[in-house]
Amino acid sequence: MKARSETRIKQMAAVAAAGIGAVSLRAANLPQPVNSATNDVQVSSSQDDLKTAQENVKTAEAENMQAALIAEEADLAEKKEALATATAKAAATLHALNLAKARLAASEATQPTDRSQRLQLNRLPSRPKNLLQNQPLKNILKNQLIRKKILTAVTL
Repeated sequence: MKARSETRIKQMAAVAAAGIGAVSLRAANLPQPVNSATNDVQVSSSQDDLKTAQENVKTAEAENMQAALIAEEADLAEKKEALATATAKAAATLHALNLAKARLAASEATQPTDRSQRLQLNRLPSRPKNLLQNQPLKNILKNQLIRKKILTAVTL
């Protein structure tokens, strides 16, 4: 938008310069008056044209400056909106972080703090339920033999 307004300013300046140049060329190409009263009228009309052209240039520059200011205001509004969005996201993230901290503090408050208590809670049973699963094959066969002997002794 800014580049477009700068291009527009350059175009308006070129048009204004061409208008001033045209006025100067017309004044240079005028026939030479015979009396000084006619000369004064022609010079004053060319000066009026020059003043009008200069006023047109000033008006065009003012319009271009106004357009540039409007573009800058729009750019600032976009930046302000982006900043507001980023601030909202940061606030949401901070809120989530605070909730996580609160949950962590609550869970630490309910968990035992003493190392021995933690070990007691987390300890696995010292013997597995099925003793035969965790022994080597030789011991498994030996235990099966003992079972057979016990069963036969009980049945007798």
